[in-house]
Parts: sequence; structure tokens; C-alpha cells
Amino acid sequence: MKRLLMSVVVSLVVIVLYVTALDAQTSSITLVWPVTNGQNNVSQYFTPIDPNTGIGHTAMDILSSGDDNIYATQDGIVVHASWTVSLYGCTIRDPAGDIHATNSESEWDHPPEGWSQGYFCGGYYVKVHHDSVGGGTYYTSYHHLLEGSLLVSVGDRVSKGQHIATMGTSGQSTGKHLHFVLNTDANSVLKGATDPLPFLSGSIPTPIPTNVPVPT
Repeated sequence: MKRLLMSVVVSLVVIVLYVTALDAQTSSITLVWPVTNGQNNVSQYFTPIDPNTGIGHTAMDILSSGDDNIYATQDGIVVHASWTVSLYGCTIRDPAGDIHATNSESEWDHPPEGWSQGYFCGGYYVKVHHDSVGGGTYYTSYHHLLEGSLLVSVGDRVSKGQHIATMGTSGQSTGKHLHFVLNTDANSVLKGATDPLPFLSGSIPTPIPTNVPVPT
């Protein structure tokens, strides 16, 4: 009985410490909307993945209100800016069932005869690294972007409200929209994913800052 009580106490302490650390990391995160009038054009909200069914939507989908520009939601440094290569799907499967990465929209849309599209595909995307005032690190990702519209490259420093790309429907998408992700892992969109809605406020600042390269 004593051992059981000790185990419960330890578990509660771990939970409290985890929540405290999480609060310290996220309490200072403030983001502007990545799309003009985005707060009125959300088509699908964040839902955590159900451990029993594997079903969930770890992002927020936002439609266009007429302005298709995508804006950085906070200051940061670009860590990915390309077609999604194995990071977020965009794979194709050969007749033997083996999975292969694709390097372009064309490869994803038109796999060789007898092949099939594999996992979910986020298309062209930008991912930005941010540091919070509380000392934590987090990332924002912008998916299904228009091919050829990316205005930033890996290593670029971006400012809050900066125009970084154009909304599109690249990858596995049924229509033009932004798939917006907030998470804590540089090489995944699922690890540490959290609902971005509580951290979004305000509108795009004007004038929009221009791109500033990272000093070498």
C-alpha cells in the first residue's frame, strides 16, 4: 500500500512539473494570423489524434478571404522551404509495396504506371523556428502552398507579418487553403503538435517588413 501511494505521489509530481514546464514554454507565445481575416475563415479546427483510432487533425485549416498571401505568424528563422520530402508524406508506393519519396508536385500527382500515392502529402511548405520568451522552442508550418510562390529559403530570418508565400492546393488537398501547424519538433508536424487557436490574436501588422538575411 505504501509503495502504491508513493507511486501515485511521484506520478502527480511528474504531471505537475510537466504542466508547469509546458506553461512556461507556451505562455509567452503570441502569433498573428497567417492569413488576412483568417479568424473568420477557419474550415477545420485542431483535434488531437485519438490513440484508439489514429484519427485526428493536428493543425488548423484556413480558407482564403480574397487575399491569398501567407504571412509569418512570429519572428523566426526558416528551417524548411520546399516540396515536402518524406517529412509530411508525399510518398509513392511501388507495386511491391515499397515506399519512395517524391521531389515535386508532378511526381506526386503522376506516379509511374502500377504505382500509387502513399501517405498524406502536405505539398509545398515553409517551416519556421521560433524562440519563446519563456525559453522554449516552437515551430510554425505552412502547408499546401502554391508551387513557385515561396519567397523565403532555409536560413532566412523572417519577421512577424512578413509575406512568405501564397496559398495553394499542392499535395493532397481538395481545394485552396492553408494547413497551419504549431508544434515543438523541427522534423515532424505531429510531435508536440498543439492547438494554435489560443495563441493567435490580432491581425497582420502593416507595413509588412521585408526579408532580412541571417548574418553569416
